[in-house]
Amino acid sequence: MSTFILAALVLLAIGCATDDNRLIGAASNGNTGALKALLGRGAEVNARDENGQTALYHAAWKGRTDAVQVLLAAGAEVNARNNAGGTALMGAAWTGRTEMAQRLIAKGADVNAKNSVGGTALMIAVMQGHSDTVKTLLAAGADLPVKNDRGMTALKLAVASGHRDIAELLLNAGARE
Repeated sequence: MSTFILAALVLLAIGCATDDNRLIGAASNGNTGALKALLGRGAEVNARDENGQTALYHAAWKGRTDAVQVLLAAGAEVNARNNAGGTALMGAAWTGRTEMAQRLIAKGADVNAKNSVGGTALMIAVMQGHSDTVKTLLAAGADLPVKNDRGMTALKLAVASGHRDIAELLLNAGARE
């Protein structure tokens, strides 16, 4: 009996979700079939969750390459910002998804966009220790002398985070402070 009630509640919850919410869930799970169906029904490609994150942000964060392709082809805004000023590229940088970062950059992602605390995708990748993503961002023109709201550059963040290999990489790329 309790299984029946639980199933009924799940079905009710699914029925109450909007297509925009479903789109974000499908992107997060990499379900391209659902993405295409929802977009075909009129779901907003740039819909946001309670944190202001778009379906593209969720897909990039989780490395859902096919979902990112579907969303970008449907017109997703590559530089859309969440409530903290973060972008899909910053999400990819946080999780070290280098191929995703490359894909987003190729579609026009701003490598020098700043979030609400002045952080850039480069700074995020540096702090997380993702050297391959750092290399990708540098190759795409990420600014080295930029400082966040605490006055920290990517180089200072690398040193403070204990990422000597990345600090050396930044120095070799021309970082000076």
